[in-house]
This record gives sequence, C-alpha cells and structure tokens, in this order.
Amino acid sequence: MKKTNEQWSEYLENPNVRPKLYNVTLRRKRDGSFEVCPHGVQMLNIVNEHKQDNVTVNARAFAKALRESGISAK
Repeated sequence: MKKTNEQWSEYLENPNVRPKLYNVTLRRKRDGSFEVCPHGVQMLNIVNEHKQDNVTVNARAFAKALRESGISAK
C-alpha cells in the first residue's frame, strides 16, 4: 500500500510494487474514445490472508500510468 506522504503517481510508477488488482470504470465518449471516471478506480489492498479492502485511487494518476505503460489484454 502507498505511504501517507507518497503521491499516487509515484506509487503507480514504482517498479518494486507487487502486482495489484484494479477495478476501473471507463466511460465511452461519442467519438469512440474512452475516459476513466473520476471516482471509478479502486485498488484491492490485501493486508494479509484475513483482511483486504478497496482503496480509491487518483483517476488522473491512474490514467497517466495507463498511457505511459500501455495496456495488454490477456
């Protein structure tokens, strides 16, 4: 999980972070492009095997990380 004094953009760019599961809400615009909804990005934070919670992620920082890293579908 990100530290309290760390920005979301720094956290998302960090290569040493373990893989995380994100739930993203996208809106399709009339021109066919997609945009990330402002409060539509959630990260599943697994604390241990008994505790996990969803954390809201900054949508702008997440969209920037997607643009810079590219998207792959599996």
